[in-house]
Amino acid sequence: MDKVNLERYSCDINVGLNKNQLQSRIDDNLINAFDNGKTKTYKQIFKDNIFTLFNLINIVLVCLLVSVGSFKNTLFIFIAVINTIIGVIQEIRAKRLLDNLSVIVSNKVSVIREKEKKEIDVQELVLDDIMILKTGNQICADSKVLNGKLEVNESLVTGESDIIIKNKGDFLYSGSFVVSGEAFVRVENIGKDNYANKIANDAKISKKT
Repeated sequence: MDKVNLERYSCDINVGLNKNQLQSRIDDNLINAFDNGKTKTYKQIFKDNIFTLFNLINIVLVCLLVSVGSFKNTLFIFIAVINTIIGVIQEIRAKRLLDNLSVIVSNKVSVIREKEKKEIDVQELVLDDIMILKTGNQICADSKVLNGKLEVNESLVTGESDIIIKNKGDFLYSGSFVVSGEAFVRVENIGKDNYANKIANDAKISKKT
């Protein structure tokens, strides 16, 4: 659905989404379900980077040059080897990032719906849900602080090692952890649009340079 024309719900933190609003989000598939898929194995990474058409052509050229005694002209093969090594390193880093992001995903989250506090699966979150975040919780969807104060560790998703203080109106990145505090927050992005999922997807499709 086009976010520009999407109706947003600004619910009271003590009320949350009502039954009709929730059903509307479900009908529009605005739920927090997204599968990043399985990452490649290390064996697949090495195989995909070594056994390529480009490398095959280079090997054939080297063999032809060696056969005619033109050893100086075979130096280009070192560039191909370096390129392959860089590709392997990048994909291994991407795999580790993807694996880390998938391992830390929480299973449950506290929300306010129809004036009641409920525990639901992370995948059941919908856009504009009111979440309650406390010390130790993982932020499982991009959200905005509506009430309260949090100290957040964003190191996994932003690389920032310092603890970040989040007050009313501040944005929270999915994949981060609440170090201390408590707050009511509104879900701003879900599924593939979440910051953590975008990082994971970008890492998956990263190419050799």
